[in-house]
Amino acid sequence: MEYKVGDRVRVRDLEWFERCCSRDIVSGQYEYTSDANVFVEEMVKYCGKVVTITNVYDNDYSIKEDGGEWFWQDWMFECKLEENSYEEVQGLLKEYEQALEECRKAEKVYFEAKYELYNIRHSLTEALVNKHFVNEEDFLKEGENLILLPNGNVLKCYYDIDKCKIISVEVLDIISL
Repeated sequence: MEYKVGDRVRVRDLEWFERCCSRDIVSGQYEYTSDANVFVEEMVKYCGKVVTITNVYDNDYSIKEDGGEWFWQDWMFECKLEENSYEEVQGLLKEYEQALEECRKAEKVYFEAKYELYNIRHSLTEALVNKHFVNEEDFLKEGENLILLPNGNVLKCYYDIDKCKIISVEVLDIISL
């Protein structure tokens, strides 16, 4: 006997019985071999379903789902399901969803911090330029300007002469020059 009490097994699907068993035309019973129990019409409703073994006899089983009404044999089952396999899969799925949510939160925090840092850096560099230039048009030319500040920072400014204002400012490393 392949299974024990408490095992959850899947009953073969009806197509398998129709393909692999001989069928008595009068009774509608499926027979796999001449010495096996028959698979009766009333058992068809369990095809493809997961059932639980409740008793193990010499050559047969009984299952919980039919109340022990029919005798079942190994050949009628397709496979044993691992215990708690559904619950384990649900648990893993829940862990995956939690990890994914944590990643999304971390990614959101990262991009919010990066955006905030960009805004702070941009505001600071504009403040530095404004502090050192009273009248921008006296000191800046149209387009790109490199400015060495007293603190050693180098600023790259894009100045629009038509708008009389700095379009963008970025701090450069000496290496990038």
